[in-house]
Amino acid sequence: MSLGALDFGVIIDGAVVIVENCVRRLAHAQEQQGRLLTRHERFHEVFTASKEARRALLFGQLIIHGRVLAHLRADGGGRQNVSSMAFTGGSLALVGAMILS
Repeated sequence: MSLGALDFGVIIDGAVVIVENCVRRLAHAQEQQGRLLTRHERFHEVFTASKEARRALLFGQLIIHGRVLAHLRADGGGRQNVSSMAFTGGSLALVGAMILS
């Protein structure tokens, strides 16, 4: 798998996991209450769902980030092939994804 596809997959995966967890918690809370949730209750469930998934996603993103940084330290032709992609796509995009999620 290419470096760009892997980085893009990790970024999208984090967003998908958080959204799925939010939908799951909202459906469960609404079923428990037996009514539609208020705006405050929905915000509370979304915040709690995001906190639940965040730690696991952060560790996965840090592992991928370490791999990208290893490519930046490579010598010779390998570095020339991946250094620009590793810096822009890997470092900047992954750090942005970690902050946003």
